[in-house]
This record gives sequence, structure tokens and C-alpha cells, in this order.
Amino acid sequence: MSPVDEPIRDFRFLLKNTTMVGQLNKKLSFRAADNCLYFDIGGTHSRSFLVVNNRIYKKYCLATPTSLASFKKVIKQLRFKSDPKTRAFIWRIGIAGTVQGSKVISCANIPWLKNFDFKTITPTGIKVIVDNDARLFLRLALLRYPGLRNGRVLAITLGTGVGRALAVDNQVKIIKAFEHRETWEVDYQRRWFGSAVGPIVWLATHLQPLFKKYQPKTIVLGGGVIHKNKFFRSKLSWEIKKYNKGRLIII
Repeated sequence: MSPVDEPIRDFRFLLKNTTMVGQLNKKLSFRAADNCLYFDIGGTHSRSFLVVNNRIYKKYCLATPTSLASFKKVIKQLRFKSDPKTRAFIWRIGIAGTVQGSKVISCANIPWLKNFDFKTITPTGIKVIVDNDARLFLRLALLRYPGLRNGRVLAITLGTGVGRALAVDNQVKIIKAFEHRETWEVDYQRRWFGSAVGPIVWLATHLQPLFKKYQPKTIVLGGGVIHKNKFFRSKLSWEIKKYNKGRLIII
């Protein structure tokens, strides 16, 4: 039997099988104060989706560009595709790097994106919240799934880099060390995480100090690499269970 709990439906499924913005009914079509437009800025792809009344309504994905000028255009494209009628009062932007207020200070996997203030490209009247991408992932998980709101929850995202975030009793903690690379992250990027057992064992071993330090009741795994193939998910789950006996969920 797999050590993984019954997987929560991942966000990609939810985003593909939910109502489009053009089909919003009258009750949901007004501009509410808690409507959010989310941006997930990754090293390879950037995504946006609109959240109205805690429901995800429209998601778009574009390749992350290689220059700041192109990046500004991509953000505008994503905004108009996901929120053409400006229903959102708040922009929540997640990025793998160090952040402060509405600024991204630095991003290891996007070296040209530094000291950039998102307010410079935000429409008037919109509140901008820039966050670490793993914290944003964890906030969304807590929003969508109330069962995760008790105890210590450690989120790990495996993509171009390794994201980490911690929540205690539904409160996401600001741990500045998580905004910086792990010392072994460059080595992680060199390895291929497919059906090769060695690298998977290596990855679980390097994640083990996080489990030991934070003692999570639940571990939530996400990111592009975790969805690479079924063997990778199953093998990594077994290896993680050697170091942590809590609940393990993949979304």
C-alpha cells in the first residue's frame, strides 16, 4: 500500500474543470473586496488565475521570458486573459526569491528580475502583495482544503528550484531563510528526477533536515517535478516516509 494519503485533486485539475470567467453568474460577477488575481512566477512558466468567492475561475500559462521588458508584457497579458473585467481588488504574486512589500529583491532562477516593484505595472486601486512562491502555494492549499488547517504543515514545491513554506494552525510563517536557495539546490538542478532511483533517494535525504527541524503533522508536495511521472511520486513518497511519519499529500 502506498504511504501517500488519497491525493487531493491537484490545482491543475481544478483549473481545467471550473467555470470560466465569461460564465460567471450575476451573483459572482460583482467586484468583491476579497477577489484576488494570483500570479505564480516560475523559472520556466508564469501562471495567473482569478479567485472569486474562494473559487478558481480562469487560469492562463505563458513561458517566463528572458528580459524585464518582456516580463512586463507577459504580466499584462496574463492579467487581461484572467481578469479582463478587473474583478480583483488584490494581486497576489508568488515568486521564488527574496521579497519585500510589493518588490522582488532577487530571484536565483530569474537573475534579471531584481529590485523590481510590481506597483509600477499595477492598475490604480489594486493592492499588490508579493510573496514567496512556496508560501503562496501553501496559502492556496489552506484556502482550498480546510482539513490542512490544524497543526504544523510543511509545503515543499519541486520545480526549477526547491520551495519551502511552513504553516502552524492555519498561519503561514514568514521564514526568510526559505526565500534563499538550499545549499544543495544547484546540485538538485543538475540531476534528472525520472525513474532513476539514486537521485530520488538523494533528494529525500536532503529534504530530511527540514522534517527533523519542523516536525510537520502534514507534508504537502507540489510543483512541476513532482508530477513528472507516477514512479517518481511513489518512490519519493516512500523515501520521505522513512523520515517523517505524518500525513503526506500531493497536490
